Amino acid sequence: MKFLIVAWALLYSVNSQADVKMLYSEDTPFSLGNTYDLDLPFSRKENCLTYESIRWADVQDGVVKMSFGSKLITESSELTKNLSIGVDLAAKAKFKLITANANMNAKLVKNYHSYQDSLSYLVQAKYNFGKRELLNPVLKEKYQEMINQGKHQEFIKRCGTHFVENTDQKVVLNVMLTMSKLNSEKKKDLTVAFGGDVAYGGFSGSLKTSLEKNYTLAKKFGETSLSVTTLGGSSTSMNEFGASDDLKKTLSAMKELMKGVNKNTSTAVGFTFVSMERFGLKVPAYEHRRQGFLNKAFLLSLEYENKIRRLSKEIESLRKIPLDRVEKSITYFQNTQRAFGREYRKMESIVNRCILEDQCMVEELLVIEFKVDWPTDFIKNARLRSVCYYSETGLDSYSKFVEGNLLHGDLIRKINFVKTGTSGRYLLPFGYHDLTFSEALDRFAGVIERNSQFESDLYLDDLFNADYKMIVTDHMGSEQSYSLDQYDFGNCEKKDK
Repeated sequence: MKFLIVAWALLYSVNSQADVKMLYSEDTPFSLGNTYDLDLPFSRKENCLTYESIRWADVQDGVVKMSFGSKLITESSELTKNLSIGVDLAAKAKFKLITANANMNAKLVKNYHSYQDSLSYLVQAKYNFGKRELLNPVLKEKYQEMINQGKHQEFIKRCGTHFVENTDQKVVLNVMLTMSKLNSEKKKDLTVAFGGDVAYGGFSGSLKTSLEKNYTLAKKFGETSLSVTTLGGSSTSMNEFGASDDLKKTLSAMKELMKGVNKNTSTAVGFTFVSMERFGLKVPAYEHRRQGFLNKAFLLSLEYENKIRRLSKEIESLRKIPLDRVEKSITYFQNTQRAFGREYRKMESIVNRCILEDQCMVEELLVIEFKVDWPTDFIKNARLRSVCYYSETGLDSYSKFVEGNLLHGDLIRKINFVKTGTSGRYLLPFGYHDLTFSEALDRFAGVIERNSQFESDLYLDDLFNADYKMIVTDHMGSEQSYSLDQYDFGNCEKKDK
């Protein structure tokens, strides 16, 4: 998929350049005191700069700021922001505006996570040691003379357009618990259970207790994975981390990591680039304004690639089942792939217009959607209505009717209904074969309960107060649970007796 490129010469500007800030990203080529061409950031430059020394601007000993907290992640952009992962270079490389390390995009694509049917619980420890900065940076004499003689192109080729004047130094530990393949009800329940952002006073008992509680809770729902990433810290403590889902090992390794935290084990998580205009160079304009647009387009492209891969896996899995049983879902996923292709081509056109015509409207990207109904949600808008039957002596009986929408109805193998009422929790004697389905398998309706036991007011209470759940078993034997909303009590009167 080809993106058109503005001629590099058109980007020249004699206006003063503001500092450029970039966040850490894997395979970042930057380091303090080195020089770079921000349009060709991976090309090696000569050692053009000299300075008196490198100093810690905010701290000599100890930590400037320390924070421990937890947060529920529901969007991919939130994760990128909270992990302080920069995508500036990856976005430019994606749209062929720079030449970058070939591994950069591949790693971001591999690690990208779509949150349509999942959640992540992030526990994060940050040790902020402030900035390391150059003291009195100047060009070496022969390179300054090059600028003085007007040899700007040669200078850029040898020394670049910017240099890293300071870096933000931190040690960061991220422990992330991800819950995947959640139906909308489970996702909603977990969002409430995990609560909002929480701050802790260090690696405390309350942090450990909270992590253990939420880990136990998450294991009851969908698929879970536990991952640990670190920036900085001692190599010894980092070696303690693995890909294990063992929470005890993770907590032990966290404790070890913190023993090795000091300014000398911190790492650069942010870079400030200063333009060579400081020394008189005519510098190509580094365009801040469109960077946000490109980053948004890049994250959309990751969403596209992530879902295209998953769609292919779903189709491959369903093809192992007799076609007549799953044909509707295979067709749906294939049509969705084609729709995604059309949306992606629409995004290409919007990005090309930004690059060629300088019309970079983020609002245009907001209409690009890669939406798909995964087989984690089979039921939508499921609800109950009640009908009461009266005689001269009062209420004789009542019935509960269910109705709703089906997603991937051809993948459903069994439906049961569970009631929690006055006599406890039990399975109702109605199920899949008692329901009526539309020809397209997109709607269902039927009776799930008939009750005529009214020897006490407790049984009558069930009419208005019992809880009902619909349990769906899919083609793989997995169960999904959905609460049924009692939206209509019809002719039933609460004060019948």
